[in-house]
Amino acid sequence: MIKLNNISAGYDGKVQLSDVTLSFPDTGLTLIVGPNGGGKTTMLRVILGLLPTMEGTVEYFRNGTKVESLSMGYLPQYNSIDRQFPISVMDVVLSGLDGKRGLFGRIKPEHITMAKEALEITETLQLKDRPIKALSGGELQRILLSRAIVSHPEVIVLDEPDTYLDGRFSPNMYKILQELSHSCSVILSSHNADHLSAYAQATVLVDEKVTILS
Repeated sequence: MIKLNNISAGYDGKVQLSDVTLSFPDTGLTLIVGPNGGGKTTMLRVILGLLPTMEGTVEYFRNGTKVESLSMGYLPQYNSIDRQFPISVMDVVLSGLDGKRGLFGRIKPEHITMAKEALEITETLQLKDRPIKALSGGELQRILLSRAIVSHPEVIVLDEPDTYLDGRFSPNMYKILQELSHSCSVILSSHNADHLSAYAQATVLVDEKVTILS
């Protein structure tokens, strides 16, 4: 479980989230909706520990016991990715295992197996040797989803993962996330609330403040 306690957060002294108190369960899919600039990404970055709070605290629990952190997979917004970076699809997915490679970060056969399994889930194994600059927008999103899930994290955080996905794969992605949410917490921001609400156990509106819609 993740608990946000009276959180205020933002950038360069400007508050984008104000006095937010919210809990995310150990399992299930939580859908985050709201207008652009309302604070969705800010809240996700606070959850991930990428952005310090201005006020309030973030607490993590495993089986009811408070812990310092949880293992997390993250799919950032599409526009935050450097498409020209010289790296292959397999390297991108393997980078999601950085915390599981040991002291020297050596890639072992089991790491390759885990990466291939993640690519199979997103139907992109055939792209494993392709440079990311050669991918379409939808293909890249599916690769980034593979990276987010490859380590079997306790929490999966996705910031508008359905951007650029083609209509054929979008329902598959929602079903993948629903299945994963049976064993971990999936926290997803999206503008497609109408499509995703059927898969979510809770829907939260973020517009500086937080309102629980369901």
